[in-house]
Amino acid sequence: MQAAVEFVQPAAPGLPVAVVGYSFGCALLPHVRQPDLAALVLIAPTLAKHNYDSFRSVTRPLLVIASEDDFAIDAQRVEDWFGTLAMRRQLVRRRCDNHFFRGHEDWLVDTILQFLDARGGDDA
Repeated sequence: MQAAVEFVQPAAPGLPVAVVGYSFGCALLPHVRQPDLAALVLIAPTLAKHNYDSFRSVTRPLLVIASEDDFAIDAQRVEDWFGTLAMRRQLVRRRCDNHFFRGHEDWLVDTILQFLDARGGDDA
């Protein structure tokens, strides 16, 4: 993840860089050591399977997208964890084919782009 960010930044000098994680990949995002990241985006975070405590020290804007019918994590756990966070953040929940978002790819991209265009969204 760190190497990918370091590769992308020189390719787009002056443009903001955000990192996006899906499923287990979400748990890796707080460990990216780039102070100028614009935001973090989590898609289907696996809160029940991995440790997400390190997100409490994140200060960058955060978008969390969780399917309401995700078999990997229940909706209440997402809301409880999200409520412990202090950064500018937004939680988006919608029924999206379980954990996989099949057939919802365009909506997913649009949701992420809207969040990034708003420079991090609003506190929830």
